[in-house]
Amino acid sequence: MTRSIRRAQEHDRDQLLAVRRAAISGLTESAAEQAWIEADEPVRAALASPDTAVFVVEDHGSIAGFGWLEAGAAQRFEPPVDGQLGGVFVHPHAARSGIGTLLVEAIETRAVESGLEALGLLTPADTVPFFEAQGYSQAEVAGSESKFQPMEKRR
Repeated sequence: MTRSIRRAQEHDRDQLLAVRRAAISGLTESAAEQAWIEADEPVRAALASPDTAVFVVEDHGSIAGFGWLEAGAAQRFEPPVDGQLGGVFVHPHAARSGIGTLLVEAIETRAVESGLEALGLLTPADTVPFFEAQGYSQAEVAGSESKFQPMEKRR
């Protein structure tokens, strides 16, 4: 198996969007959530932000998954975290092959290198077991309710 992990580049954007759509399509039937699936802005913003590190895993020359770390305090978590795992998306054809774990490890390594002590994330309920296996625990978020489960990992 030929896999590599690297930092994403702007020219990866279309492949990242395709992976994101494939990874989360079929999770919901509602029109509002479908609009979220089709939204390109989270990926575009992650690629453009100097405070975000986006990683991709290539498998045989194609992007099979990606994820990103957003540095900076997230006050909505109780207690606040100082970085967020902004997303981990793996194409369905590469699911359960270790790509998600590689991405989380790369993101966490970057977080440690950046001096971050606590990471938060919001994830769909069906991915909670994956993140629990990575050492994350369920967390509390202040304010509005979300369809996503807040989770955190503290050093």
